[in-house]
Amino acid sequence: MYPLGNANIGVLTGRKWNAQTKVDQAINRLQHQEIVGRVQVGTAGLGWGDVPRFWSKANRKERKEMVVAEVTRMEEDRYRIKAVSQSRQGSWTSWEGVTIRSINWSDMWKIPQARLSFLIRSTYDTLPCPRNLHQWFRSEEWLHWDIR
Repeated sequence: MYPLGNANIGVLTGRKWNAQTKVDQAINRLQHQEIVGRVQVGTAGLGWGDVPRFWSKANRKERKEMVVAEVTRMEEDRYRIKAVSQSRQGSWTSWEGVTIRSINWSDMWKIPQARLSFLIRSTYDTLPCPRNLHQWFRSEEWLHWDIR
């Protein structure tokens, strides 16, 4: 005769991630967004874009969808912050105007090994240029290294 919603069932999520904490944070962020209201993002102009859904005006199903979307957004933000904080691994976050190059397996087998190595290392900025050599070896002599 008791509703299942009041059962206080815990969700086992592992050691470092707590579902209830994340849901509470998501609800707090959604309520804060409602207090702040609609804000201008980018240069699109006032009133441009989708009308935000507010927490107080959403029904139960919409609130559930909003919480799931907000928890997903929070985790993506956490991953992006972690990627940006790593200089080499997070360099993809600052790529702008990168040309998309599609290479299939048959093309990859035809490329000479030295060229393939160069393509991969240049993509991830791990070529031995003076800046990288200084970062790797922390020696001042690599800053003045000159290829002739």
